[in-house]
Amino acid sequence: MFLRIKSGKYELEAMLLQPTTSLFVLFPVVVFVHGWNGDSTKGERVRKLSAKLLEAGFACLLLNLPGHGCSSGKRVEFTVTIGSTALRSALNWIEDQPQLDRDNISVVAASIGASVAIHAAAYDSRIRRLVLHAPRTSFADTTAQTYAFNDGGKPVVNRAIRRSGLRIDFYKLARRIKAPTLISHGELDPYIHPDQSQRLFGSIGSPTRQLKICLGTGHMLGGKYLTEHVEEATDWLTKPHVVV
Repeated sequence: MFLRIKSGKYELEAMLLQPTTSLFVLFPVVVFVHGWNGDSTKGERVRKLSAKLLEAGFACLLLNLPGHGCSSGKRVEFTVTIGSTALRSALNWIEDQPQLDRDNISVVAASIGASVAIHAAAYDSRIRRLVLHAPRTSFADTTAQTYAFNDGGKPVVNRAIRRSGLRIDFYKLARRIKAPTLISHGELDPYIHPDQSQRLFGSIGSPTRQLKICLGTGHMLGGKYLTEHVEEATDWLTKPHVVV
């Protein structure tokens, strides 16, 4: 089911997937957040992981951030803080849905979407579990051209995301996160160095955290690494954790 979620001046496109049967009275929810130029309603990783979660009785909310997919807003103006506000607006929407469990919300996010999830989770305890792939936690190695995209055949560069990102201390924010956190990162990622995930792992405030460096793979997961990721993420999201 496609739907629209209000977030300030933006209208966010989202897709809600619900299990046909479940052992739960209320459906636990996993929110998917895409990376730069992405679309949470598409892609093999989202398709495979959401299918496993539906089988386990979880609802999945596939969220498109402002300027992405069919969400309103200009991609050239997008920043991490705008994305964080959008994610928290999605949490507000979940709270208003009688069939969804507001006390059992997790977030699965990748790349710049994982940066958004870190920012949101640092300030919002409603996020009870995190699964982050290739999170950007430092903008020091980016350039003015890093966040470029094609707009109707015309090359455009978003400089706002880098300017705002340079002002955010993600490692300081991470110390505020109490949600159990699973991090994965490709050893050969050419866009975001895995050292960022290693430092993030050491900064996360939750004692329940895990880091996996995927040897021989880059920014995107494929083949056996995608299969392993889906199994590990499903296990992380469905098993009970103690939140301190």
